Parts: sequence; structure tokens; C-alpha cells
Amino acid sequence: MNERVELSQRMLAEAEIRLRNFTAAISDKKIPRITDLRRFARLLETSQRNMKWVIEAPQFFNLRHEDVEFAHRMNKELSNLLKTIYGMIYDLPLQRSKRTKNLDDTQKFINEEGNGLLSQAEVDRIDDLIDLLDKAPKIDAAALWESSREQRSQEISRMLSEGLTYGEATNAPPILNQSEENFRTELKAINNDLVEQIKIIEHCLDRWFSVGEAPPPYYAWRVAVILRKAKEHGREREFLRVYLKNFQSLFEGRRDRMLRERAQSLGLEPPKHSN
Repeated sequence: MNERVELSQRMLAEAEIRLRNFTAAISDKKIPRITDLRRFARLLETSQRNMKWVIEAPQFFNLRHEDVEFAHRMNKELSNLLKTIYGMIYDLPLQRSKRTKNLDDTQKFINEEGNGLLSQAEVDRIDDLIDLLDKAPKIDAAALWESSREQRSQEISRMLSEGLTYGEATNAPPILNQSEENFRTELKAINNDLVEQIKIIEHCLDRWFSVGEAPPPYYAWRVAVILRKAKEHGREREFLRVYLKNFQSLFEGRRDRMLRERAQSLGLEPPKHSN
């Protein structure tokens, strides 16, 4: 079984397991806490994204007709269960005294599933970034870089006359405006922090639209890795799609190639590099 087939089968099986376990968890005798319901919803949303991917790209996964039909059925049932869970989130009384304690098996399953799970804040942040990049206007980075020569020349002059770093002169993210030792220490500290990686990318957007300088690809790579570890295959694919649609570094390096190769492994066809 090749890697793509194995991935699709794992996503199908995962969706079925979540559907069965979470359906049992919200029965009358096992009413979960609000926080657990929200976690259920996030996991189900992830499975639903994966099912949509399977449905849209059956040839990529080399799926049989019955597997595609199963994915369609799972997608429909996941949607129905999500509606039920969202209704419970809004309607369920919040009094702790009324919550059942009969959740041992369900809680064990949640803990197992929760390894690497994104928080709601992380989900919101990556979804906002995907939406922002998907709607961003297309620019000619090479032409913009050439036309901004005077601005870049002034930045170099400020570096020399005021003793600024390149990051300070160009309003780069704060992480870049420090000593090499401190930079490496902070980089290591935020290595698996999705929100911090996204903040850096967002900070770089002004530079992209003003002079055509793409965000350093390392941070996009970390976003992709974090999403992959959290089994957010659908979100990882969407992020890579919109990121590579917008950003092509004028000076393609190893990390740029890694991003493109990862996107291709997920069935995407990123734009070819111009150089």
C-alpha cells in the first residue's frame, strides 16, 4: 500500500471512529462538558475537511468507488453530528452540578485523540490567515522589487547612518531585530507555536505588498509541520495552496523547494518558479 492510499484509509477510518465515539458520548446518559463538546467539534471539523479532500481528489489517492461513496456518507453524517453538537454547546446548561461523571471511556478517548490537537485559538488564527491569503490581490513581485529600488536604497542608508540592523530599517518582525544568539534562542522556543509562526508571516505581509519581498519560508514550513503533526491534513493543504499561490521568493532556496515538494505530495500543483 503506497503512502497516499495509506493516508486516505487512515483518514476514512479516523472519521468513522470519531463519528462512532462522539455519537456515543453525547447520548442522554453521557452528557459531556462544554469544553469536551468543543473539542469534539474541532476533531469532527478536521475529519470533515479530510473527507472533502478525499471526495475532491479520488484519483490522487487511487481510491475505489466504494471508498469514495463511504467518504460521501461520512461527510454527510459528520455534518449532521456537528449540527447536533453545536446545538448542545449553545443549549446545554452550564451548571457543573448537573454534569454527569460517567465519562471515563469517553475521556480516555479524548485524551488519546488530543495529542497535538490545535486549540480553538489556533484553529481561528490559521483559518483567518488562509482566508486572508486566499483573498489577497495578486502582485508582480519582480516588478515591485525593481520599482522599489529607491525605497530599499533609503533603508540601506538608514542602516549605515543610524547604525540600524536590516530588520530595524525595514520594520521586520521583532524576532529578527536582535542578536544572533537571542534570535536562535527565541526561534527554538517558538518552534512548535503555531500562533507565533503565523504572527511572523502576517507581519511580513506589508513588506510583500510594498517591495515584493516574500516572508522567510522557514515560518511557513513550521506552520505546515505543526498542522501535519496535529493531523490537520486539510488545513495544511489549504495553507500551502494559498501560501504558494501568493509567495514565490525571488531567490528560491532549500526551504522554498521543501514547501513546493510538500504541496505536491498533497496533490497540489504550485506555480512553477520563474527563475
